[in-house]
Amino acid sequence: MANHVYFYATAHGKVDALKAVYEKLLPLKENVDSTTEVSAIDVVKELYGIEDDVENEYDFFIEHVGAKWCHIDDIDLYFEEGDEQGQFNFSGYSAWSPPDTLVAQVYKLLYEQDNDVNMSMHHDDEGYNFVGSYQYVSGDVHEWYKEYDDLVSEGFLRREDPNDEDSYLEMDWEELEDERDLWSARIIKAMGTGE
Repeated sequence: MANHVYFYATAHGKVDALKAVYEKLLPLKENVDSTTEVSAIDVVKELYGIEDDVENEYDFFIEHVGAKWCHIDDIDLYFEEGDEQGQFNFSGYSAWSPPDTLVAQVYKLLYEQDNDVNMSMHHDDEGYNFVGSYQYVSGDVHEWYKEYDDLVSEGFLRREDPNDEDSYLEMDWEELEDERDLWSARIIKAMGTGE
């Protein structure tokens, strides 16, 4: 069975751009809830503007999603009536790797409509094999990534009982999130943008 990789994406930008992409991505969540007949392949094809039939689902998902499958558990659009700026969040899980290609395409669609949009995605492998983050800003992508050995050597991942090799591994999620947030803030500042 594939390890699940949990991901959390957030975009800040113009409401009209966020709405347009939100509506394209929303059926992936509805598909998980079984409230629609739209297939995940059709949603991904729509995001890329692909009209050709898909011959090999596995290859198609690897190329256009970045993982062999991807589920969106939660998707939300936040703005107040009359606001020009809003926030778009979606999260879920994929197989073996984060859906970085799909998220990059979502950012590309947003950026085509709003050059000031910025977006981030955090991802965590359930087996603690790796964790990471992407920051999409000013049309560029930046990646922060740590593998198992890095997580251990930097103190994010440690044994419940350091003297017992068989004790459970525990991640210091608060410290890890602080590190990712600091990294994201540095990228945004370096690119001369703000949220």
